[in-house]
Amino acid sequence: TTKEMIWSSNTSDHGGTKVQMQDNGNLALMDNENKTVWQSFDHPTDTLLLGQILRNNTKLVSKVSRADFSSGPYSLSLVSNRDLCLMYSSGSDSEMDLSFSYWSMSKDANTVNLLNGSPSYVELNSTGFSLMSEKGTVISVYMVPCPSFCMVTLDPSGNLLFKVFSSNLLTTVHQAPASNCDLPLYCG
Repeated sequence: TTKEMIWSSNTSDHGGTKVQMQDNGNLALMDNENKTVWQSFDHPTDTLLLGQILRNNTKLVSKVSRADFSSGPYSLSLVSNRDLCLMYSSGSDSEMDLSFSYWSMSKDANTVNLLNGSPSYVELNSTGFSLMSEKGTVISVYMVPCPSFCMVTLDPSGNLLFKVFSSNLLTTVHQAPASNCDLPLYCG
């Protein structure tokens, strides 16, 4: 049999000596002084866990389907350093590439604006999504209560699903957009 590397953290020259799965779900590569060399929270895929941050230069990207883990057409990111948006992109390499926002946090009724400002990152915390300034000040909050084990997943359908784990069950407690007919290409 041939041994083939299927994934790498690209940190071979950073002194990582051990891997630790933290209580919050973050997989961290640590050095001899227990400093983090690499962590999964800095490289989100389609899911954010409680306490995880989505920075300006990162995004959640849906899977194509539940069986196909390739990147799908939907993404969640901070757009122009001002709003958290769900985006659709046809992914076409031609001039006909179709890309647009179909949900924004600022226009959702669950959003409470506290201050004016440009967010630097989004944090999933016990109140839902918080848009945060560079100094850590809350600018606005998307109010969806998230108890001790909460996660947000960008589903292959384009829905942003807030899920809670309780009594050995993972239950969807909220979705954005609220109606499936607000999804691209869903309702005739």
